[in-house]
Amino acid sequence: KIIGGISTDRYHSLRDIDVGDGELFGRPTNQRTATWLVHIFLPSLLKFVQGTFVLIITFFIVIQTDNTLDLFKDFAAMQVVSELDNVAFYLANHGYFGSALKRDSDISKEIKILDKVPKIFFGMPLRPIVLFSLLLL
Repeated sequence: KIIGGISTDRYHSLRDIDVGDGELFGRPTNQRTATWLVHIFLPSLLKFVQGTFVLIITFFIVIQTDNTLDLFKDFAAMQVVSELDNVAFYLANHGYFGSALKRDSDISKEIKILDKVPKIFFGMPLRPIVLFSLLLL
């Protein structure tokens, strides 16, 4: 999940803020500004902050751990805390939090977000090319 300072939580949260030009997703229109702020921007911002905290804690775990066993133990504990939102969604999706949240989670699973990735080099996306070139430096 965390490779070279890149967290998928941070990447997906930034991608979700600026996706599409629909009424609900993407940049807000005048009548949907409050809906966009509450349902798109705020959750994406909180997910970005959570991903940033995971990266910072990962840095401190690596710096402060003396032996390998403690390092694995600390990473396992951090991973459990980091995945709590996914566990909560799984439980809601299977009806453990009531039928209303199950219905809402079913609706949210049907929403597809398309990533408009610029493909500039023989049909390959720009982001992996930049990351690979940084690794070669």
